[in-house]
Parts: sequence; C-alpha cells; structure tokens
Amino acid sequence: MTRTRTIATAVFFLLAATAAAGQFDGQWAGDMKMPAGKKAEQEARVIPVSMTFTADGAVLKGTVKDTAGKKAQPLEIQNGKIEGDKIYFQTTQKTKRGDQTIRWEGTLQGGELKMSRQGRGRRSGTEFTLKRVS
Repeated sequence: MTRTRTIATAVFFLLAATAAAGQFDGQWAGDMKMPAGKKAEQEARVIPVSMTFTADGAVLKGTVKDTAGKKAQPLEIQNGKIEGDKIYFQTTQKTKRGDQTIRWEGTLQGGELKMSRQGRGRRSGTEFTLKRVS
C-alpha cells in the first residue's frame, strides 16, 4: 500500500510539473525600454522583442529576437530552466567587444510574462512585460 501511494504521489508531482512547464510554450512579444546611451544627445529607445518558448519538463528551450541591431538575429536560449511560474535563461550575442552573455528572468502573472534582462557588468537590469501572441 505504501509503495502504491509513493508511486501515485510521484506521478502526480511529475504531471503537475509538466503541466506548469507547458504554460510558457508559444510565442510572446512586447516592447523593451532601453536607457539612453552615454552621449548627451542619445535618448531612451523602445525595442520590440519576441520570444518563442518550448518546455521540455523543467528545461526551457527557444529563441529571443529583438530589433536592436541592423543585423538582429534570433538568439538561442541557453541554460533555460523552469521553476513553477518562473523562468531563467541566458543568451549570448557576438559584439565588437566579443561575446556578451545576457541573463533573463521571467515570472508569469495573470497571463503576462514579467521579464528582466541583465547584461554583463550591469548593476541593474531592464524590466518589461511580454504578452502571449500564439
């Protein structure tokens, strides 16, 4: 009896984790406000960003695309993980100064994904909201 209960409990938690992970699947989009540059004449920019997620259990896969650069390409999600209603991952992009790794975090709140993005050497991150597109 105890063994059956243990197996049933394990199956329940596995199914619950899988269902929770699937809530991130699909395409999400929104606008990210980037702070002004160091030059006085530069103003803050609004950059459209889209993310496509696929959950594989507690592992998050997918891509991130923004239109910040002239040659913006989708960036593959690396080290993606899902913990309940939160996601964590990194992307790496090539820049003139070498590879730049960006850390991303998100929390699902009422059908929206509250995201933050933090680049190398930055004390504070950029926060923005994504909405499900499909």
